[in-house]
Amino acid sequence: MPNRPVRLLPVLFLLAHGPLNLLAQQFMADLVRTKPEGAGASRLRVSGDKMRLESIGQQKGGVVVLDLKEGSGFMAIPDQKTYTMLSPGQISPTTPFFRPSDPENACEAWDKFVGKPGSCTKIGDENLNGRQVVKYKGVARNGDPGYAWVDRNLKFVVKWDGKATACELRDITLTSQPPAFFEIPKDYLKMDSIADRKAAGKKPMPKNASPKPNKQ
Repeated sequence: MPNRPVRLLPVLFLLAHGPLNLLAQQFMADLVRTKPEGAGASRLRVSGDKMRLESIGQQKGGVVVLDLKEGSGFMAIPDQKTYTMLSPGQISPTTPFFRPSDPENACEAWDKFVGKPGSCTKIGDENLNGRQVVKYKGVARNGDPGYAWVDRNLKFVVKWDGKATACELRDITLTSQPPAFFEIPKDYLKMDSIADRKAAGKKPMPKNASPKPNKQ
């Protein structure tokens, strides 16, 4: 099986656990990566502090679900009916997508996320694809400089343009999201690691396989 689902890893925790707005709107959008060249797109769904990313245009793509309040997440492969729990060590160092509680004062959330106090600067108001945003300049965890655009209404980073990565949310639609989108299906088998998941893709799953207990 191709390793395409692993390409979701660079965006697993794009939406990191900064201060959260518990009354955040529910919405969906296309997350389009314009850098590096040829990077795939993902469908993003948001419900409060829960996020779901699923690959677009891949026959055997993967799904990533994050709970920002709990700081947890999992990657699921629907074609295999398997899932793998994610660890903080899989956070991308190149794309500081964070979620500020106040679009006018997002530097505190950014600095906290990247662990570099004083590295963020507010640029000012802009219009991005018809939406009112606030632009900021700062650095990623690896020190690469870049810019982030925070949507005033969504209280959400809707664009990032850095040295190594660039992506933005397009076709944003405010709509409720079913709770099932953010839950592990009961008939999915747990893989202990990403390596186990990849190995499972090289051979048929046993017909009598039963899911392991869901350890949170």
